[in-house]
Amino acid sequence: MSNEKKTIAVELNPDMIRASMKLWRDSIDMKIPVADEFKIHFMQNRRSILERFTQTGNAWLMLLGDMTAIDDAEALLKLRREIEAFGTWAVAELKAIDRLRNDGARS
Repeated sequence: MSNEKKTIAVELNPDMIRASMKLWRDSIDMKIPVADEFKIHFMQNRRSILERFTQTGNAWLMLLGDMTAIDDAEALLKLRREIEAFGTWAVAELKAIDRLRNDGARS
């Protein structure tokens, strides 16, 4: 096995990641019109959906973490920050669910 660094040149469309984060967040927060069946699904499964959001955000960060921008390092850094913010939001929502559960258990 060679110690030579192997790279693959790729083109990344950051708008696809941004669109996914916005759609996922807006749908689970019911900021976009969805059928009643989906509203019920989002409410019943909010925790597991948010857990998957954090997993996906972490996977994106892992993938992007070792990437080097060829021509716009600031754009790559900005995308990483946006993904970190998405993950932070999802974790905060999970903590809010835990607080509600704990408050309900005390009542």
